[in-house]
Amino acid sequence: MNIDIYMCAMQLTRTGKLLPSLPRFLLDGDLAGAAKAAREGFETCTDSLTRARLLHAQADFQLMLGDPETAETLYAQSLSLLAGEECMGAMSCRANGLQMIARGRLETAVSCFMKNMGAQDDGLRFEAMVLLALIFREAGLLGLAQWFVEHLASDEQIAQHPQWCEIGRLLEADVSVYFRLIGSPRLADHVFWHALRAAPGSATGSVAGASRRFTAAGGSTAPARNQSAAVKALLAERHQHLARLLELARPGDEPAIDNLREQMLRQPYLPGRCQPDAIRQEAALAALAGGHPGAAAGFMAAITPGSNHASGMDTPLAGITPQGQVGYIYCTAKIMMEQGSISQGLALYRNYLKVALRTIRGLSATLREIHEGRPWTVGQKDTPPAASAGGLPPRYQLAYDYLMTQSHREDLSVHEVAASIGVTERALQLRFKSSLGCSPRDLIRQARNSGPARPGVAPHAAQSAFG
Repeated sequence: MNIDIYMCAMQLTRTGKLLPSLPRFLLDGDLAGAAKAAREGFETCTDSLTRARLLHAQADFQLMLGDPETAETLYAQSLSLLAGEECMGAMSCRANGLQMIARGRLETAVSCFMKNMGAQDDGLRFEAMVLLALIFREAGLLGLAQWFVEHLASDEQIAQHPQWCEIGRLLEADVSVYFRLIGSPRLADHVFWHALRAAPGSATGSVAGASRRFTAAGGSTAPARNQSAAVKALLAERHQHLARLLELARPGDEPAIDNLREQMLRQPYLPGRCQPDAIRQEAALAALAGGHPGAAAGFMAAITPGSNHASGMDTPLAGITPQGQVGYIYCTAKIMMEQGSISQGLALYRNYLKVALRTIRGLSATLREIHEGRPWTVGQKDTPPAASAGGLPPRYQLAYDYLMTQSHREDLSVHEVAASIGVTERALQLRFKSSLGCSPRDLIRQARNSGPARPGVAPHAAQSAFG
C-alpha cells in the first residue's frame, strides 16, 4: 500500500522543526537515519509530550523499514508517556491503525482512524482523513476515498495549514488517477467496477485539475513562504509518478510505451522509502488500462519474488500488503489472459475474486457506519471505567483496541478478538483478568452499555499531540 510518501510528508510537517536533520534523511531515502535522528531527539528532550511525539516518529520509521516488532514497542513506550493526557486515546488509535495497515487488516485500521475523525487535534484529524482515503483507494472503493477527500477539503481548521493543503492536493490527484485507471473499459472485469460506476462525483483522472478543491479550501495555490522544501520535493515525486501512470493508461504506439516503461524501471522512486514493488504494480495496472499487456508484464517481472500462500503461486511480499497481493493476482491473471494463457489466467482470476470479495465483506460494517452517519468518537470518552489498557503488554493492547473499536458489532466474539493478535481465548481471558480485573466479555458488555460519546470540546481546547 503506497502510503510512505504521505507518512514521510506528514512526519515532516509534524516533527521537522524538532529534528533539523530529518528533511535530509527523508530526501535521501534514509529511513534508518530518520529513525536514529528521532531517537537522538527523544534522548535529549525533557518535555514528556514532545518525547512521546518523537517516539511515535521513530516507531513510524521502523514500521516503514519493515520492523513491526520494534515499532510496536516504541508505540507502547510513547503511549506510556501520554498517560493522563487528553490526546492519549487518539494517539493510541493512530498507533494501532498504522500497525493494522502493516498487517493488512484494513477493516480494523479503518475503525481506528474513523475514531480520530473526531479528534480535537487538527493534525490527528487531518492524518486520519488522509489515511482513510488511501485505505479505501487501496481497496478499490474510490467513491468512499473521494468522500474522505471532500471532508478533508471542507475542514476549515485544516485549510489554514498550507503544507496540509499541498498534501491534500496530492491525495485528490491520487484518487482521481485511480478513478481513471480502474474506470478503464479494459478493466471492466475489476471486481469493484460496479461500485465505481455508482460512486458519487465524476473524477476525470486529470492531475492538473485535481487541485481546484484544495485551492478553494486553502487559499492561493502558491506555497507559503515557510513551506518546507522537503515536503514539496516528496510530493513532487508522487505527482510525477501519477502523471506517468496516466501516460501508460493511454492507447499509444508500443515503442513509446516500452521506452516509458524502461525509464520508469531505471529511475529510482525515492529508494528506501516508497516500496518499489507496490509502485511497479501500480504501473502494471496502468499499462493494462491502456491496452499494453507487454509493458504490464515487464513491470510485474521486475517485482521482487517471494511466497504468497493466498494466491497459491510465487508472488512478492516485500512492500505489498495482503490487499496489495489481491492487485498482484489480478494483474497477473489479466496478463496471462491477454497473452493467450486463458485457462491458467481464469483459474487465477477466480482466486482473485474470492480474496477481493472477502476484503469488501471485511469493510462492510464500516461502510454501514458511514452511510448511517454514525458519529466519530475518540479518546477516553469512548472507554468504560474499567477499560484502561495501561497494564496490558503491547500485544494485548492491540487486542484491547480491536475490542473497543469493534464492540458495536452484535456478532463480535472473544474468539475473534483473540484471533486478531494470534492467541487463544484462554490466554486472552487470563491476561485481561490479571491486568484489567475483568474478562473480554465484560469489556464488550460495558462498551456497548456506555455508548459512543461525541466530543464537545473546541478543536484547540486540548494541547496538541503534534504541536
